[in-house]
Amino acid sequence: MTGENWYPILTGWLSHHTGLVVSAENEAAVRRFVNARLAQHGVALVDYLALLERDPDERRAFISEATIHETYFFREEKYFHLLDREILPAFHRINHRLPVFWSAAAATGEEAFSIALLLRKYWPQINSMQIIASDIDANSLALISAGGPYSRNSFRSDGSSLHSLVHTSSTSTEDGVRFDPSLSILIQTREINLLRDDYQKMLPCRPDVIFLCNVLIYMDKVTRERVIAQAASVLAVDGYLFLSSANTALVNCPLLELQNSDRCYYFRRRDQ
Repeated sequence: MTGENWYPILTGWLSHHTGLVVSAENEAAVRRFVNARLAQHGVALVDYLALLERDPDERRAFISEATIHETYFFREEKYFHLLDREILPAFHRINHRLPVFWSAAAATGEEAFSIALLLRKYWPQINSMQIIASDIDANSLALISAGGPYSRNSFRSDGSSLHSLVHTSSTSTEDGVRFDPSLSILIQTREINLLRDDYQKMLPCRPDVIFLCNVLIYMDKVTRERVIAQAASVLAVDGYLFLSSANTALVNCPLLELQNSDRCYYFRRRDQ
């Protein structure tokens, strides 16, 4: 069976099970991976689809190869400045408690560690789990749990004004930056499928802040709206939802109210 014949079937399987659409830049890698797997297992496509259904390890490997893990520290820097300028100080002064964050579709964890670094800035003695980092890819979650290493590709010009925080809780090695266990302890990883899982059952508590920035661009309109609606349903009342800038204008969810702080747009959860 040629690549032209099987490729739409495999990408259809991925979309059905995860809601994700393979990007054009990742198509060649997915084709190579599946061709190699078909040869390795000596199976036809229909048998490989059956293998994906019954073998969790093969399923994880395919999903890991087919999805993009594009993220970096303090991505969409304006959101982290808003946290630093308004949201965390408000929790510190008024609520007198630490907020709980959910980094949904955390990929390799740079977003979750960026949040942890800001929390440590306001609560230096914090040593409890305050951030849930979830992803569909178990390999990415393992990297988060290990605290790295993170290469130079995890550092971009966007977010550079906050890079100095990284060095307060990490060590540089030949492989890259590794975070101290005292920071990693703030992050709990969970394997969550945003299309199929019940968020309320999968999360240990209602988060006060949700970051949903890394994945919506790989979903179609129907799936995107479903994911946003379910995320809003588990968000704490008056909690904050951050989406990628490209998706902010596309939201139509009655539980969410658009906010603007110095041209930084985000959402607050309304009380039903």
